[in-house]
Amino acid sequence: MLNDQERLNFLMIFRTLIESGIPLGYSLDICIQTFKKYEKNFINLKKLVTTGSTLSNAFQKAKILDGIELSILKIGEQTENLPYVIKKIEAILQRKIETKNNLTKSLIYPALFLLVISFILLIFKNLIIPSFKNLYIDLGISEPLTFKLLSILTSIFDLKLLVFFIITILIFYFILKNLIVFNKKEIYNYVFKVPILGNAIYNAYLSLVLNLWAVSLESGLNFLNTFLILKHETVEPFSTFFSKLYDKAKKGELIEIPNYNEAFKPMYIKQINSGLESGELPKILKKLAELAELEANTSLDTINKLLEPIMSALAGIIAAVIALSIFSPIMFLIKSL
Repeated sequence: MLNDQERLNFLMIFRTLIESGIPLGYSLDICIQTFKKYEKNFINLKKLVTTGSTLSNAFQKAKILDGIELSILKIGEQTENLPYVIKKIEAILQRKIETKNNLTKSLIYPALFLLVISFILLIFKNLIIPSFKNLYIDLGISEPLTFKLLSILTSIFDLKLLVFFIITILIFYFILKNLIVFNKKEIYNYVFKVPILGNAIYNAYLSLVLNLWAVSLESGLNFLNTFLILKHETVEPFSTFFSKLYDKAKKGELIEIPNYNEAFKPMYIKQINSGLESGELPKILKKLAELAELEANTSLDTINKLLEPIMSALAGIIAAVIALSIFSPIMFLIKSL
């Protein structure tokens, strides 16, 4: 399946072609020639389109789009406003790419720190500590305190633990790389509750939800159809929120929007209701989406600012223990001899 950057590149080319009046089949031929790596996907896409499949269905089966982006494309087909919604998808993908890159950068520093420290302590555990222990035994003297501290520190590290660290880092990288791709209902309830990092992920996802809501209304869909799409395409707690709004709109009782399931911050609900009352809800939703994105970036900046001094302090402490453990035994042995 194409990654977000490749999908963004494809959509930009595809939109430019169809806006220029180039027939759909020929536009797809150009994409087939441009994206040789995914030639089979685009050949399948063209085959589906030319045999009467809707564009959104073809994009889904050819594994070009999924999740919220696919929902937006469906909206464009329903409202016959395809270039507009493709442009919106491009903007959303661009934000997703930036958010993923920021999240990944936030975890690279602690991940590398853990790997380097683990590797150093493994060397000490398997090479240096045993040699000094044998030397102390041969000389019949007790181990210095700093050496004992290093022994305790290295005793928790072994090859299995290092492998565990590597696997954990790879799992986190895989989750971040596929952020929002796995549009599962329950998992994000737990992810959103992680301190600081969960807040960043919540706001990044919130920005996507608000953009989808705004695009739906701007494209001419009524509240009923908009909430139906949103309840199916969003994760918890948003899916329950939109499910209840759908039921409320179906009964014709949508005078105001309550904060069901506490999906949104109170300030967001207040602004949404103001937009509903003034008739400028799409505009308000887009502004709130920008605010959510800004809050996500602020959370990521906070993570980076917290990690740098913490990792530096830990590195300094471990370096001090290692240095004392190396030099104090040497000095101790010299005095003993």
